[in-house]
Amino acid sequence: MTFARVLIAGGAGFIGTHVARHLLETRAAAAVTSLDVVDPDDTVVGVKYFRHDVRQAIPDELAAGCDAVFNFAAVHKTPGHPDHEYFETNVAGATNVTNFCDKHGIATLVFTSSISVYGPSEQPLHEASPIRPNHAYGRSKWLAEEIHRAWLARAPNRKLVILRPAVVFGRGENGNFTRLVKLMRRGLFVFPGRKDTRKASGYVKELAHTLAFALTRANPYYLYNFAYRDCPTAEEICRLLTETGELHSPLGVVPLPAVELAGRTFEVLNACGLRNGMSRERIKKLTNSTYVVPQRLMDDGYPYQFSLASAFADWFAADPSLGVRPRMKAAERAGAVFQEPAMTSVDPMTRRTNA
Repeated sequence: MTFARVLIAGGAGFIGTHVARHLLETRAAAAVTSLDVVDPDDTVVGVKYFRHDVRQAIPDELAAGCDAVFNFAAVHKTPGHPDHEYFETNVAGATNVTNFCDKHGIATLVFTSSISVYGPSEQPLHEASPIRPNHAYGRSKWLAEEIHRAWLARAPNRKLVILRPAVVFGRGENGNFTRLVKLMRRGLFVFPGRKDTRKASGYVKELAHTLAFALTRANPYYLYNFAYRDCPTAEEICRLLTETGELHSPLGVVPLPAVELAGRTFEVLNACGLRNGMSRERIKKLTNSTYVVPQRLMDDGYPYQFSLASAFADWFAADPSLGVRPRMKAAERAGAVFQEPAMTSVDPMTRRTNA
């Protein structure tokens, strides 16, 4: 599928930047326009950047030649915002994006939701699992999904893709994975409370490939989880990081009471003006599993382009700001593409865990 022009709401962000580059490099789009409230940290050659807040109606002038909209705009840091801010951007933004598509007859729409709509879980979750968000962010994303589905139902011959990404890492992420790698590089990382926490995750380059795959499906509505097939534990993630990059192994596990005490200390420092971004809620989030399975992609035979190990190695090679030398050479990274690490998996027929 080739588009004349794709408008990406949130196109200056981490995922938007990588998807814009992928669309142009693969010629899936002849032109890309980014709509964002901020300027890009990583400018993509060929993208036209437009400053605008999706909480406001999208200017009509951006509809010229546009035949697809990708809605990546969101307030997503959790915790980190008052509850109302998630709804103001994520729900109002969904309304303005779908109204724009309605008004200008744009028939293809892509929306990034989140695995937060499921809530944390120690058991594997797939696309048909119950919706149980435990935070305003997850609730706002679920409402935004409903707004996009209502758009799909309003007229025939429309295409809607909704992806629910797990934690996404890659160049420019600057989130939990980046913090983890930098702590391991300095030999300072410890597991908070436990090391068997399951954390679904995926490489941003892989995400761009899955979008291309989803858009070629015949279904007018395509909903899928984005993550790697096997959901690794925190211990397995750290092992793969040390195998693919020159990093130190974790120092061990800090008992949960000590973790909670550290959280209180961080909160006191925050209250004194020493901002550090940490709190008991944020630290507790690190101890909760997000055991999500990309069942739809698996059932439809999506050909993964990277294993988790080769994704880490590719990230290290592409992002010098990490300061990590990859242990795997380029040829080894390419050879590891379709080799998933041996981890606990989920039987696609029974949904039961296989050891």
